[in-house]
Amino acid sequence: MRISMIGLGVPTLSRLILTGAVVLTAFGVTSLASANDHEDDGDRPAVHFIGRWEFGGRDGPRANWSSSGLAADFVGTQTSITLGIFETDVMYFMVVVDGGAPTRFAGTNGRASYTLATGLPYGKHSVQVTAETEGQFGTVQFFGFDFGNGWLLPPPHPKLRMEVIGDSISCGYGNIGTSTVEDADNDYSAPVCSFSTATESAYMAYSSVLARMFGAEVSNVCWSGRGVYEDDNGDIDSPQFPQLPTVYRDALAADGTNGVTLHESPYPSAHTTSAPNDIVLVNLGTNDIAATGNLPPRGPLRSAYLNLLDEIRANNPDAQIFLTIGPLTSDPQLTDFRNFLDDVIRAARDPRIYRVDMDVQDVSLGVGCDWHPTWIEDDRMATQLAGQMQAILGIPASSSDPNPYTP
Repeated sequence: MRISMIGLGVPTLSRLILTGAVVLTAFGVTSLASANDHEDDGDRPAVHFIGRWEFGGRDGPRANWSSSGLAADFVGTQTSITLGIFETDVMYFMVVVDGGAPTRFAGTNGRASYTLATGLPYGKHSVQVTAETEGQFGTVQFFGFDFGNGWLLPPPHPKLRMEVIGDSISCGYGNIGTSTVEDADNDYSAPVCSFSTATESAYMAYSSVLARMFGAEVSNVCWSGRGVYEDDNGDIDSPQFPQLPTVYRDALAADGTNGVTLHESPYPSAHTTSAPNDIVLVNLGTNDIAATGNLPPRGPLRSAYLNLLDEIRANNPDAQIFLTIGPLTSDPQLTDFRNFLDDVIRAARDPRIYRVDMDVQDVSLGVGCDWHPTWIEDDRMATQLAGQMQAILGIPASSSDPNPYTP
């Protein structure tokens, strides 16, 4: 039995899968459209895709960048989701039902269904599922939502879209691990937790908190250890050691061990989600400095940054673009890199590119795994950025995270 939405009122099949780009039933593909047809069609039931998704495969859309997710409105009392996970480490996901308190679950390798909510009062509800883990640790494939005896409604639409391009800090590396306070009593050298995917929360990273403060949906293109021109080992951007300007061109993060190869899914394309963003934030440079303690050669670094900005502008013609670094970089490198960003902005000759600043991390408030920011520090970072950005955007930001997850 196949179900078409044409001329259909309430679906009679409880397990109905609608991707927006590929309209599916439990039994197969019924039609193929562009990746963003669902964005402009508010009357057709569909699932809304958050962040970068690739629709080129036969079995269903795939994603793996941090914060990539799915959102749906539905009528019913329950919902579950079926995902196919290819992971090299445990992948985690955050769930928000009806805008309520976030909950987190661990995925398992292979195809499986996960209960998201049961016992809801009968009526209209919303559900959102987003990836907590960065792409190098695995890839997820979406097979469908199950609403029991309920049915899918037209998709929710974001008021604003924000994309963040960054490193481990933007991914939320170690931010919900055991927090350690470093102060004079322990000579600022207390032992800190070791990273695992269980300690990483993209939802509580400053990038996602900042987006929520503006009421925006976030696409988080981030990779631990990578930079603009070179990584934290000093490896320069190349096919073997791709840095953010290279992987920015991909709908799927390619690690070689996560089932994805570099540039196998170019972004943007007819087979990817590609709606332009209203706000773009670039937080890079920490790893470019890490290997030597100083900025790389200015010429190549400047060219790499300007080329990235050209691609960002081409993909997001109307966006306000913000550049920053921090909070793990301190003086004199911090001032040096901020001056470098000012030089890049002048060279770009784009009146909608701005520098915004974050303070150096206050380790007396606690540090996360491998001395990264904790979720408390993430909140402070987001608040500081929002205060600078709201005047430029002309959009008021909330004074705190409207829906935090408490580890």
